Amino acid sequence: MGDLTKKRRRRLGVFFLLAALGMLVAGETLFRDHFSKLGFVVYWLACFAFTFLAMIVAWFDALAIRQNSRAEQREFLEETFREIERKRHAAGGMAKPPTPRSGEPKQSK
Repeated sequence: MGDLTKKRRRRLGVFFLLAALGMLVAGETLFRDHFSKLGFVVYWLACFAFTFLAMIVAWFDALAIRQNSRAEQREFLEETFREIERKRHAAGGMAKPPTPRSGEPKQSK
């Protein structure tokens, strides 16, 4: 599911970038003198909209990458602690740290 979502997001971003780039090139070469004042504004607003949409998709992609990276780091850290605990237990060490007795006062830091 994650790979499919990532592919869709990246394809959408590429589409928006290519649309904006195509409009930029066409607007500066083919349509340079063919627009009325209103047509000129609408055309370049559409080009800006595609550029803005590409930036939004890139921002969401960066957020997803950050979230996946954090999850992988957390999973790696938890697996490392589990491995340390298994080795410690296999070596005959104590599995849990000692707890204070009920009558003893807790130590303050």
